[in-house]
Formats: sequence, C-alpha cells, structure tokens
Amino acid sequence: MLIVEGDIYRKRDYIDYDPFFNYIIFLELKVNIEINGDNIKILPVICNRSRIRYKVGDSIKLQGRLLFKKISTSMGTRCVSPVPVFKLKE
Repeated sequence: MLIVEGDIYRKRDYIDYDPFFNYIIFLELKVNIEINGDNIKILPVICNRSRIRYKVGDSIKLQGRLLFKKISTSMGTRCVSPVPVFKLKE
C-alpha cells in the first residue's frame, strides 16, 4: 500500500469496466512521485463517488496502490498508452 497526500485539482464522473470505480479525481501532490524517470505532480485517482466527499481545493491523504492503466478521457475515449493511476484501497 502507498499513501499519497495533496490537493484536489479537479474531479469528474468516470465510466469504466468496474462499476464500483465510478469517479476520478486529479490530485496535485505535495511531494512529486518519480516513475520511470518522470516526475508526477498531478495524479489521477480512481474511486467510488460515495467515498469522496471533498471539494476542489481540499487537502487530502489517501491510501491505495499505483497502477498503470489506459483511462477514459473526459471525451469518452481511452488514453493511447497506460498512465500511472492511483486506485483507492477497497
């Protein structure tokens, strides 16, 4: 398990194959994460809407795991290549 901390930058509904994970927030990390030589400052977090009761700008700390996944964009298409995504602990 990994713990990340940051401010909510943006949030929206999310449609995926798993109906439990129906919401995505974008977390601006307080401490960047280095993945494959790239510094990640904004991290997508896939979660269930009922578990996130925060507003944009709120500071939060989350526990979960880091995955590489082709996520759905706001236009409804999939990313071409997998991106690092944080998935909340169920």
